[in-house]
Amino acid sequence: MPEAFAYGIDIGKSVFHVVAVDLEGAVIQRAKFARDPLQSFFDLAPKALIGMEACPGSQWLARKLIGTGHDARIIPARFVKTYVKSNKTDTIDAAAIAEAVTGPTMRFVEARTAEQVDLQAHHRIRDRLVGERTGLMNQARAFCIEYGLAMRVGAGGFHADIRRHLGNLENDLTQTMRDLVNDLLDDLAYNENRVKALSRWRDREADRYVLTASRTLLGKDCCWRCQCRRDRSGNSTRRLDRRDHASTCESCRRCPTASSAVPLGNIGNPKVRCRPRRPFALPAMVLLGAERMRCSS
Repeated sequence: MPEAFAYGIDIGKSVFHVVAVDLEGAVIQRAKFARDPLQSFFDLAPKALIGMEACPGSQWLARKLIGTGHDARIIPARFVKTYVKSNKTDTIDAAAIAEAVTGPTMRFVEARTAEQVDLQAHHRIRDRLVGERTGLMNQARAFCIEYGLAMRVGAGGFHADIRRHLGNLENDLTQTMRDLVNDLLDDLAYNENRVKALSRWRDREADRYVLTASRTLLGKDCCWRCQCRRDRSGNSTRRLDRRDHASTCESCRRCPTASSAVPLGNIGNPKVRCRPRRPFALPAMVLLGAERMRCSS
């Protein structure tokens, strides 16, 4: 049997369909594996190009295959659809993936490291908690408006008004509704504590990215465009005004864009334009800014 040039894997929860193609694109092997035998098969197989659809589990499998020396690539599912022929089955899907991965103009999804997956999971959990927090507030508002008690817009106005309504024993709220709203407020307090904890973790990771990039590219702990929360010695320092910080930091004086810096705390603020909405986009900004600083020095 000729040596396989590329493999296509149709990923399942416990069963994986694999199709191998040669250099001409002809199918030379079809197989079905469970999870553990699949790893054993590719451990012994010659190093080749391996394609798979972007789906839950594809990042883990790509990391495993890359670790064994294969060239594993992840393809967005919408790009594989055009290669599917006849009726859709798992084996036909695997053959379509094997054909798509060899395309010269195919676009791929970058295989993430375990640390990047952890970071993304933190952001997704925080987004879910923020949505649940909004839902709890809206539910409490809806209950109170049924008794003629309106509340101001925003989280601050909600907390001030709901406490005032619950403390007023002369309004139309029944005791049953007071108990239910108090239960909602207990759930809201737990939710907000979770959001604050994840936000603190996010800020620490963002600071670590800034310091790591500055050490890697510049060889020293510099303040990148006034966004770093630590001074050049690595010690915690108070947040300075942008212009004051730029005038006292040697690295920022060398940076031609330091005057346009924005504090790190504004990341994610929808009112601030041209700002990454997620801190995992920060390394690209850090690398670009540090490269400018190195070129200007």
